[in-house]
Amino acid sequence: MTKLDRFQGVATSVRKLEGSWGKTFVGTYQLTDVASVENDSKVHLNTGGWFTRTTKVRMNQFANHFCNGKFSVYQKNYCWFVRLADGKEIPFSGNTLDFEL
Repeated sequence: MTKLDRFQGVATSVRKLEGSWGKTFVGTYQLTDVASVENDSKVHLNTGGWFTRTTKVRMNQFANHFCNGKFSVYQKNYCWFVRLADGKEIPFSGNTLDFEL
């Protein structure tokens, strides 16, 4: 069973960037920056064209580890969605999605 409480796994890494804008955490899987969060609120998700179970798992691990579980990524009828903590659902169409927590 995959652990979702930590952002970890094969070919997985995290970078922390800091500057005048604040801080950003970037989660990378297989050379693709699959998830990032800027100043604990602006989230960017990127499949890199890989709509796989593992990509979803890495995004959910990132959400739990760096965003306190304030969102999750799931699939229904071959379509991807993001569910926010307040229950709002956002369709994940295309390779990238940006939203605010």
